[in-house]
Amino acid sequence: MLLRRSEYALAMELADAFLEHAPPAARAADRAGLERALGDFVRSAAAGFPQLRVSPAELIRHAAERIPAACEADLMAAAIDSLHAADLLLACACARGVPAALALFDELHLAAGWLRAAVARVDRSPSFVDEVRQLLREKLLLSAHGKPPRIAEYSGRGALGSWVRVVAVRVALDLRPPAARETGAAQIEDAAAVTTEPELRYLKDRYGKPFEEAVAAAFKSLDDEQCNLLRLQLIDGLRTSQIAALFHVDRSPIKRRLAGCRELLLAETQRLLRAKLGLSAPEFESLAGLVQSQLQVSVERLLKR
Repeated sequence: MLLRRSEYALAMELADAFLEHAPPAARAADRAGLERALGDFVRSAAAGFPQLRVSPAELIRHAAERIPAACEADLMAAAIDSLHAADLLLACACARGVPAALALFDELHLAAGWLRAAVARVDRSPSFVDEVRQLLREKLLLSAHGKPPRIAEYSGRGALGSWVRVVAVRVALDLRPPAARETGAAQIEDAAAVTTEPELRYLKDRYGKPFEEAVAAAFKSLDDEQCNLLRLQLIDGLRTSQIAALFHVDRSPIKRRLAGCRELLLAETQRLLRAKLGLSAPEFESLAGLVQSQLQVSVERLLKR
């Protein structure tokens, strides 16, 4: 995949391509650090799938568009380093319809034994597994309504296999009868509205919009795996033990992972809201109840989009 040209010229080209498509903060990042990180990224991607013909600049543009908008300049190189380069190359090539990439994706993911095992946790019948696999192929690899294939949504911040696994489980769950998919989200929201005290209602009316904006920004700090775990719990209504069974792991790490998601969302929402409103710590205390009581409802709305 690497083009035959001097390392210096390639580094300059990659940095230019990245800066053109990355969040604005990237322009303030250390150029040398960016060039080093981007060079490592391209080499790692090429080592993973040398047979895929995607130009380095095209891959970097794809990766740059998946850097979180809230990423700060001094963390830009670290954000690049954290990406799963080979997986992102495969996803990028699949999104562009490269035949070799589509064949690889089918072999490594759609035909994999782990996919069959994950779907079988919902329904063990071979016909059901085959139906999920076909729907997954259509959902991830085909364009619809003028939009890019769903595989283009893979951010590279988690393993592609984990991302595909969760999408597969969701496809399987969606094939269940509607009554089995009800999660009680509406009841949660209704209960929150009924139990909200007058003071909290006033705060919600006054600060509702900046609060929702802060939650949305905090939500973007989550990686694919974190979002998918929350979706399985909050939208699909699965217990931690059921999620753990889907992924063949113990309940404890799933429980810790979900708790970490909630803690991250709460802390980041509070930080962003305080900064946006210019409030001191004592002044912010009056909003603590709003953040605590409404966070889950707001996150559920974001997950449903």
